[in-house]
Amino acid sequence: MASKWPHVKRHDGSGTFRSYGWGYSGATMSRDEFLGRLTGRWEIRGLMGDTVLHQAVESRWALGDQFVEMRFRELDGRPYEAVYLVGLDDRSATYILILADSTGVYANPSAVVGIGQKNGDAVTFSFGDPTPSFTNRFEWHEAGGSWSHFLTSIEPDGRATIFATKHLTRI
Repeated sequence: MASKWPHVKRHDGSGTFRSYGWGYSGATMSRDEFLGRLTGRWEIRGLMGDTVLHQAVESRWALGDQFVEMRFRELDGRPYEAVYLVGLDDRSATYILILADSTGVYANPSAVVGIGQKNGDAVTFSFGDPTPSFTNRFEWHEAGGSWSHFLTSIEPDGRATIFATKHLTRI
């Protein structure tokens, strides 16, 4: 059988790809229906603290259909961009959210990688290890075909405060 990656060869030159827990296995992965609802073009309206948000989002399947890539940009002239990668580990039914934005680079991975479990039509991604410092909840609204995101800070004593709400409408 021909290698799925013809440029990857073992030292013996056989062309056979041997996986050591990483790399392409050749397995066909199915797209997660919940994540698929994120794809498309969206307008965001909401608040982050006292700041009014008006953003556009373009989302598509990426990285071998393992993730949905969401690209955010401001619509009212502020210089802000963000990229989210949202994926699902089928084996553990764990969703992952990787955040990057134009506010800076964070060396602490628990500030940029959140994990969560699906509960009904929502996933709450927790950021922080071992104790979450904030969450980002993605809620799907079937009736309107829209999403809401609720960002919540969590104090060391466990008190939670929503600091941002975002409502995504398909455009």
